Amino acid sequence: SSQRLMQMDYEVFEQTMNGCMDLFRIWEDETRQFKELVREQHRRRADTRDRPPLKIHCEHKHLQDRISDLQKFRRQHTKLKEVIEKVLDQGNSGAQYEVTAAYGHVESVDVLDLSRRGQG
Repeated sequence: SSQRLMQMDYEVFEQTMNGCMDLFRIWEDETRQFKELVREQHRRRADTRDRPPLKIHCEHKHLQDRISDLQKFRRQHTKLKEVIEKVLDQGNSGAQYEVTAAYGHVESVDVLDLSRRGQG
């Protein structure tokens, strides 16, 4: 589930998200090649005045954007935790607790909900 994305180890999360982004790049490359193929076929078979009726709407783009935002969020959160650990002494765990507690609120959110409810 999408909550597990927020709970998984950061390194595993990064590997998973990088795999997703690789998949999206492949999808974009294949879509571009498909468009070029359709245009070429149209030029060969039809009157050159007509434009090919090709408008591809990729539904996965919203998911790709959400995953990219999620990846940025987790990266920034991890950096914030690292900075707090370096800057503050070990005796002052209040800031570390605050950051961890704030992240706990995000863990229960359905981060891959692309409906109107999930956009807010």
